Amino acid sequence: MKVETHTIKNEVFLSDDRNNRYLLQRTWGSENQAIVAVITLKPVSVSGVENDLTAMLIQNHVVEMRYQGYLVANLVSGIDSSKKLSKTLLDRETEDELLKEVLNKKDIQQIVIGCG
Repeated sequence: MKVETHTIKNEVFLSDDRNNRYLLQRTWGSENQAIVAVITLKPVSVSGVENDLTAMLIQNHVVEMRYQGYLVANLVSGIDSSKKLSKTLLDRETEDELLKEVLNKKDIQQIVIGCG
């Protein structure tokens, strides 16, 4: 029998009041390996541990692409389980700054637009 062990590192970048999730990064390879940046519309949950359908589909696709992790950046960072978008969910200054940083990271090998 062969046993495989995998450790997934979750990092979630949140606002102090936990109403905005700016970035979600999950990696399972060694440090400084190529990852994928995924740009999505908005987060569904605040947790880096929970797997909503979007996170599960992203992770499965990234594994199929043979990358060692991914970073999700949201165009709208406010957390709201409804499908509605409103200006109250926006933190435009922070969102734009983080998106620029993500797109300039050297370990990002590919950018995927996540829409569903």
